Amino acid sequence: MYKRQIYYKAEAGDTQAKSVVTHLAMTPGAAGDKVIAVRDGIIVSGGTMVQDLDYYLSATSGAICPYADLVSTDWIVKIGRAISETVFGVSIQNTGTQIP
Repeated sequence: MYKRQIYYKAEAGDTQAKSVVTHLAMTPGAAGDKVIAVRDGIIVSGGTMVQDLDYYLSATSGAICPYADLVSTDWIVKIGRAISETVFGVSIQNTGTQIP
């Protein structure tokens, strides 16, 4: 059964409410478009990642980044870990804490 959900791009550099991540979009989409989203599991990425590195919600809306790219007051939301350069383990963890 198809269930309509509305998703928004999260970002670490705004309010805590805007940093909450529930799913990772696997397909691009404009407002009103259908997307494929994943909550947890193993995915094959279209980009190149650093193997064995954890990735977090970025201050750039809808993007992920390594922890080292986060700055003071960004909300810490772990998205997952790169298993290889193209395989990613999604395991979303909304910590509710900011970088001091």
